[in-house]
Amino acid sequence: MDLIRIRKENLSGAITFADLLGLTVDEIYGDRDDRYINIGARQKGPIGNRMRRWTDDERRRMTAFLCDETDRRRPQFTYSAKSRCRDEVSYFAGRMTTAELQQFERRTTKRPLICLAAIVAAHFVAEGICRFLGA
Repeated sequence: MDLIRIRKENLSGAITFADLLGLTVDEIYGDRDDRYINIGARQKGPIGNRMRRWTDDERRRMTAFLCDETDRRRPQFTYSAKSRCRDEVSYFAGRMTTAELQQFERRTTKRPLICLAAIVAAHFVAEGICRFLGA
């Protein structure tokens, strides 16, 4: 998802400007800060959700339009491929208690290919045991 972070009061302006760009705002998500929201858009067209997502240039134009004049902070790009976290534990560390982090680390798969091989092999092992026992 390629979202930008904007102030809540700028949503109607964002929808109007997106319409001028030939886009429709199709994703609106809350933010940790109640004053902001994250929005995403796609091109308008007859095939709805299968239309292309907005481009980097369109996102730049939207952020330039929505620049907040009072504090000179521009809306921020969020949830793009470049900003996606590599380590989920460090990403969630600021929002979770120590007990929750320890539980998350225990439940997160460390070696997914070995786990997948074990899941696939379990059927064959069970089949072999059944044939050996004559069932």
